Amino acid sequence: MSKLYNIGVYYPHDVEVMVENAMRKRYEIIATRHAEDKIAKLKLPNNCYKAMLHGRIVEVEIEDGRVNKIITRLNNRYNSKEDLCAAILLGEDRTARVKTIWINRILIRRLEWKIMKEKF
Repeated sequence: MSKLYNIGVYYPHDVEVMVENAMRKRYEIIATRHAEDKIAKLKLPNNCYKAMLHGRIVEVEIEDGRVNKIITRLNNRYNSKEDLCAAILLGEDRTARVKTIWINRILIRRLEWKIMKEKF
């Protein structure tokens, strides 16, 4: 059974520790065909998916006691009003598969930070 945690809603300390431990590993970053198609459709640089692993983690899926999937946000340096977001599967074989990429407006990021600020 998997559990989903969002930084703007509920993100307990033990999940934060699990994520920190998972992100200390070195991953081979791979884009799925779907992610490559989205990158082309959004007219982003072909290898931009590699940077997504280093974005701010905003959502985590825990399955069988390990970090299975993360959602990251990264500032879009080509458009200051947007963030690039990605869904990334972290494999036990140390592969990070970027499943898809999309764009969110900055307004949504501000709402996330506002919720976090009020919460903590």
